[in-house]
Amino acid sequence: MSKRQKAEKGTDHDVRTTAAVDPAAIEAAVADGDYVAFRRATLPFEDAVQMRAGRWVQRFPEYEARIGRDVKLSDVVEEVFLTAFDQYPSRPASVPLGEWFEGQIDPAVKTLMTRTAEELENINLVRTELAAAR
Repeated sequence: MSKRQKAEKGTDHDVRTTAAVDPAAIEAAVADGDYVAFRRATLPFEDAVQMRAGRWVQRFPEYEARIGRDVKLSDVVEEVFLTAFDQYPSRPASVPLGEWFEGQIDPAVKTLMTRTAEELENINLVRTELAAAR
């Protein structure tokens, strides 16, 4: 379905921030390989990414059935940000950040759902780093 068709149906929900974002901080974090700084800089996107990821998962009953059982929605969200961090150097500058983050949801969810144990281990390691940084 095109973006125009989604807008007409009222189903177009962009990933928008809850606060101002500093693109230079995001780029510096990626350049430094600093995921903690990347997450701090992208925190304003978290709520919107969670909402979009939740909707994405609902479209796939086999994935939705796993939410709450062996995977949490917060795991999906963290996987989106991990994927975004890894893919950021190839992000087209012409694509707005919110739109680009939305594009990371599909590959992140598919990776998490097909390599669950490995990805959950990565997510748990990252959460430990994030908690230590607070």
